Amino acid sequence: MKKGKLQKKHFIFMGLFLALCITGTANYYLSKKTGGQQLSIVSGAEEQENETAQTFYQSFRTDRSAARAEEIAYLDTIITGEKTDPTTKKDAEQQKLALISAIETEANIEGLVKALGYKECVVTVKPGSVNVVLDNEKELTEANAAQIFEIVRTEAGEKSENVKIILQN
Repeated sequence: MKKGKLQKKHFIFMGLFLALCITGTANYYLSKKTGGQQLSIVSGAEEQENETAQTFYQSFRTDRSAARAEEIAYLDTIITGEKTDPTTKKDAEQQKLALISAIETEANIEGLVKALGYKECVVTVKPGSVNVVLDNEKELTEANAAQIFEIVRTEAGEKSENVKIILQN
């Protein structure tokens, strides 16, 4: 019986590790893509810039949704498994609820930031960290940054020192 429990814990660990790897890869990609500097577009045509920005945001959302759908399916498998012990099942349920809560928080923050006049925005929320990626068509002033920090504080409960605002071309 101990061997079965150990294997279940391994599956949970592998699922969490997979989610961590996906998140780390996305974070690395975003950091490398922006690097605190504006990226130059080869063509310089406004239509191509908008298309590139749209592609980035669409791609990010698609990748995020796919990773989360996979994680939720994995957690559902654990939760509905006949041989899953109660402790593992409870842990998987808590992880699923936390993931759903993060999805809702991200959507709320994205909508509120777009209401400030930003055309595009994607947000990632983790305990102790919130990343807000904005298009740079609208200038990010101190007042706008303060509004974004307030939105994140209200919606996610994170302090401003745990929030990164990244401008994306």
